[in-house]
Amino acid sequence: MNNVYDNLNEKTLEEQKEIIKKEGCAIKFIKNPSEELQKLAVQQNGLAIQFIENQTEDLKRMAVQSNGLALDHIFLRSNELERMAVENNGLAIRTVNNPSDELKRIAVENNGWAIEYIKNPSEELQKIAVQNACYSIQHLENPSEEVQQLAINQNSSVVSVIKNPSDEIIKLAIKDDGMNIGYFKNKTEEMQKIAVQQNGQALRFIDNPSEEIQNLAVRNDGNAINYIESPSEELQKIAVQQNWRAISYIENPSDDIQKLAILQDSRAINFIDNPSKEILQYAEEIKRNELAMNSCDIGHTDSDTPTFESFEEEYDQNELAIDSIDIEEIELNTDNIEI
Repeated sequence: MNNVYDNLNEKTLEEQKEIIKKEGCAIKFIKNPSEELQKLAVQQNGLAIQFIENQTEDLKRMAVQSNGLALDHIFLRSNELERMAVENNGLAIRTVNNPSDELKRIAVENNGWAIEYIKNPSEELQKIAVQNACYSIQHLENPSEEVQQLAINQNSSVVSVIKNPSDEIIKLAIKDDGMNIGYFKNKTEEMQKIAVQQNGQALRFIDNPSEEIQNLAVRNDGNAINYIESPSEELQKIAVQQNWRAISYIENPSDDIQKLAILQDSRAINFIDNPSKEILQYAEEIKRNELAMNSCDIGHTDSDTPTFESFEEEYDQNELAIDSIDIEEIELNTDNIEI
């Protein structure tokens, strides 16, 4: 297979220009490239500076303005050039020796991940970094609780990369997303409660949960019963009432549990293995009731909705009708009454 850059030296200057405009690093295949080609190359891709032997000040500036990381390939540089590079990409500070406090700040403001390359960053720099890129906290040794909270506020899942988070930070993360409890081995009862109340599915990460935790989980999400071994009849009731589809996770549910699920939605019959004739008939009855209710809803219009005035008028008419009744004239026919 021929390389697209083969025989690049044999092409005309205009052809070379067109190629360099699309891929600056292709200049590596051109012997003794002209100054014009060199400028085109670093403007298209600052990293192309690594393939240029005679790096003029103009070329260096063009390169770091195109891509701050081009600084990695420039060995003779001024403070001004380093600043330009870091302003373009904060990560460029990784090759700056003894950066000033101002340059450090510029770096983390541009890219929070630049904190990785700053030795003993101040509390202020840490705050800027995690607010800019919350996961950059993984590069901090012993971040303060305030810094941890700032990171959690950005994305609670970042708790997974915080070194030795405090219990309060863990609870804050779990309160935002119960599934975050899965990142921790030691889960207190309080943490478990917070987790399953936020998301019942968090029960999957809890070994040997107490009855209270199980109860809280299925009340939040009936499908959480899938993570309970031999759930009680009461838990099964709570689960299918919260979500009728939970019946699919219950092994050999009783007729009462099956009916309770079907009562929530007749489609629950589709999730019951080998339903009895009685259960099938019950499901059909519930389905007919649902269809009847739906047809009533479809036929209803806003004009059918009674207003307060219509209720008031009907009430007044009924009052008049009651006043005109002579109680003594009322004859009761009890012949057809069954007691």
